Amino acid sequence: MRIPAVDVTASNGTLKPLQTFTYTLPSPGPAGDRQAAPHIHEARTDPLGQYVFAIDLGADLVRVYAVNHETLLLDERPALNATPGSGPRHGVFTQEPILFPDGVASYVFYLAAEITGTITAYRVTYLPNLGGLQLDELSNGTYSSLEPGTPTPATGGKGITGEIRVSPDGDFLIVSNRRDARFNGTTDQYPPDGTSDSMSIFRIRQDLAGRLDFVQASPAGGSIARTYDLNAAGNLATALLMSPFSKATAASIALAFITWK
Repeated sequence: MRIPAVDVTASNGTLKPLQTFTYTLPSPGPAGDRQAAPHIHEARTDPLGQYVFAIDLGADLVRVYAVNHETLLLDERPALNATPGSGPRHGVFTQEPILFPDGVASYVFYLAAEITGTITAYRVTYLPNLGGLQLDELSNGTYSSLEPGTPTPATGGKGITGEIRVSPDGDFLIVSNRRDARFNGTTDQYPPDGTSDSMSIFRIRQDLAGRLDFVQASPAGGSIARTYDLNAAGNLATALLMSPFSKATAASIALAFITWK
């Protein structure tokens, strides 16, 4: 698999390729076909714009690159090794640093793994001279993306956890879950046949070094919520849905109104 870096500053809007990274795997990962090859599922920058994270579901890695703002090139740094077979999909940072018990404020990075249906929290420490990032897993820092007590669905190796985002006020973390049947049949408005996956909402404990407390689960508005987004005010969410149970050939979108408490 390859990911490119491109220059988008041209006045005519053209894209200029700068560099390409190619990835291989010597052998499949623990999840078999789902990890038969590298699979970069997302690339995102850190809050300071100094690094790019390339989240590799196939290799169970978060690949880290330092950004050279003079040459616009990326320089590889040591990667974060995710739990083998977890299938990391997407990640998100806290909006602001959080004060830790040692008196130092640090950002927290939350990594969503779709195969195991988990969220893992890491403290982020910036090394000098763009030398990389130290990512330390928080104590008891891995959480199910589902409501506590909900059995992990049998997915046949397919993904559970979908999108992960932080609310505009920085106080809540929201993940979408696929193949979670807890809301099926609860209302007729969710196609097809009243099925709906879930959205899980967690409170980010600013007073407890970024620990997550489960708040509630809500219907996603349909099946297979691969991703979603929030508006700037944080009171509306749109979920991008797939419905393989009905063999749908196109995705649908659900809209929800949110009240934070």
